[in-house]
Amino acid sequence: MFAEKYMLPADRIPDCRDQGKLDICVAMAITAVMQILHYIKTGERKQFSPTFAAGVWRDPENRKMRSLVPETALEYAVELGCPYNDDLPVLMQNPEAFDYVEAHPELYEKATENKLISGFEVLNAGKREERILQIKKALIECQYPVVAVVKEKPSSHCVPIIGWDDNKERFYVMNSWGDKGGAKGIDSYKYTDLKKGYKILPAEEKKELEEGTEMAVKTYSLRIDGEKLLSKNFKVKEFRCKDGSDKILIDTKLVELLQKIRDFFGKPVTITSGYRNATYNTKIGGANNSQHMYGTAADIKVQGVDPLMVARYAEIVMHDKGGIGYYYSDSNFTHVDVRTSKARWKNGAGSEDVSVKNHGMIYVADIINELYARDIITDRELWQKKLVDDKNAYWLARKAAAFTVNRGRSTTYGDVGDVEDIVKALNQRGIITDTELWKRELPEDINLYWLARKICNMTK
Repeated sequence: MFAEKYMLPADRIPDCRDQGKLDICVAMAITAVMQILHYIKTGERKQFSPTFAAGVWRDPENRKMRSLVPETALEYAVELGCPYNDDLPVLMQNPEAFDYVEAHPELYEKATENKLISGFEVLNAGKREERILQIKKALIECQYPVVAVVKEKPSSHCVPIIGWDDNKERFYVMNSWGDKGGAKGIDSYKYTDLKKGYKILPAEEKKELEEGTEMAVKTYSLRIDGEKLLSKNFKVKEFRCKDGSDKILIDTKLVELLQKIRDFFGKPVTITSGYRNATYNTKIGGANNSQHMYGTAADIKVQGVDPLMVARYAEIVMHDKGGIGYYYSDSNFTHVDVRTSKARWKNGAGSEDVSVKNHGMIYVADIINELYARDIITDRELWQKKLVDDKNAYWLARKAAAFTVNRGRSTTYGDVGDVEDIVKALNQRGIITDTELWKRELPEDINLYWLARKICNMTK
């Protein structure tokens, strides 16, 4: 399932630090992971203050106790954040750490600027073997350290796990005892020493897009994550800002939309403009509140497909929300974004009503309503999903709906049931053209078969 040996990339391993004889291993471990989360987000390696963490990442009644409880510390890390080590460079344990922070309330304000953690998952399966697999899986998925509690005489120790070696049955960790904990601080613990682990969840970047609405996006590094696959056909680097900067914001819903477009047309999709930082957006004359700045928009070209046709399909998927614009200029393209409100335009003319509905019966909702009104379909919810997910079903239903709009529905019902006869009749009426395709499709999809059969028997 996993490689016998694994180690995080060198730039995802925290700096070597030394807690000395202080009881601050939990604070050291969590702030070490924060260093890597900050690096992934910004490209900068900044250490965070374990003294602040040791002092205030705890319940009020325990503010004078020395040790931290990992679960409680992580909860307060989510709520309070943590200042940089430069803001509080002296190492202390409680009660001195708490007293120092209380005497310098500005540290709380600085901490709020670094809320890098949104939550955590406890990796504590019943059997040790299962916990070991949980740790490995988290390391591979996250590509940053997993915090763990391990046995260490006389009690236990908290460390960031950075790799493993099945041959030695050991986890590699970044210890917090400087070079005394191993070369460059890298040490190892037996699998049998593992008590539990904590998969730390990074804070998602949020931007207010419009009044009362927030949309979450994920932050990536071009240098570190550029080759990472976000979906079957799209990598992080395709969304990069064109000024070459490292930070990239990408909304997962945008990736889902682009993948649907790619799957529907079956042709390569080129992102001509994805994320834009504010400086670059201003430089190229982008809108002041451009969706591109929030990682929620992309300008795209689908190989060999007219921008209007791309816009029409995007309308089918989004219908009553999102932004869709299509442009005929020196570089024909379609703009799509996943805002929660609805916006449609052509060639930059935002006031023009260019709802794709004006170009024919192509809305899924309109197609369904037309066929439902003529009793050709009865389960609107089933067909809503199928027409969005299955392009063959969509085109069959769309052509049938256009046919009934123009000619009405037959008042006398036939009873054609043989696939070849159904295909032949629909072909003669111009509802389908590829007879061989439909001879293959209808026997394999019972819903599609009954739709075709009813269209055949209930249209003129």
